Amino acid sequence: MNVGTAEKKIELILNELQSMNFQPEVRVFDEDDLEVENLGDDMADILKRTNQIERDDDVYEEAFLELLTQRAVFMEECYGPLPVVGISTGKKSVFRQKKYAQKRLLSGLQVFLGDITIPAYRFQEQPYIVKYDRMLYDSGKTLYGDNPNWKFVRPGTVQMDSLGLWFKYRMGNLQGQEIEVLTITTPKTQQIIINGVLMNEKDAPRPWEHDGYNITMTVVKGMSRFLAYGKAPLSSAKALAGLA
Repeated sequence: MNVGTAEKKIELILNELQSMNFQPEVRVFDEDDLEVENLGDDMADILKRTNQIERDDDVYEEAFLELLTQRAVFMEECYGPLPVVGISTGKKSVFRQKKYAQKRLLSGLQVFLGDITIPAYRFQEQPYIVKYDRMLYDSGKTLYGDNPNWKFVRPGTVQMDSLGLWFKYRMGNLQGQEIEVLTITTPKTQQIIINGVLMNEKDAPRPWEHDGYNITMTVVKGMSRFLAYGKAPLSSAKALAGLA
């Protein structure tokens, strides 16, 4: 009997990965190429604290499992509209809203690559990336309700022709109060389309200043230097179990 063999192998690898220490170790050198140990330790402490605030441990297990079972894993560093946390100011019944960055695991079904022939290790060379999100109208209003174009967003599948072709466009089959958010990012610009409605001006800049995309792509085993997606260990484990 080979039932469960592949699953147990994946669980074993997952447990091994979770037992490892993935905290950063920073080494800093001055202009004379001499190591500044104290500064490196301070920077490492800042990174560790940042990872704690962004709740990395909550993401690691799901990310590792996705990596072991799927052709690719995508991790997003969120810079756009973010959840807010109420922080007490010490005064009675007074709170201030604090926005914070966070990591987010994306399904492979949510990310569409501009050029699928570019391998994963050259992900930052993609001409553009499309990210797909699907949520309820009220959730979208919380995130994008301040945008002046939000008033044109209609949930669900539009049945009327009076709004025109662009407002009728839907990538998926939406139900009732659902909306879909398409985020199209290029090396310099970003556009958000919600149920066919453009949220940004033409050629609007990305909400971060550093170079590169805010999404990373990782594969365990590449299939070709001309293909972005790889082969998951689960596929190999199933093949070996079938031959046993």
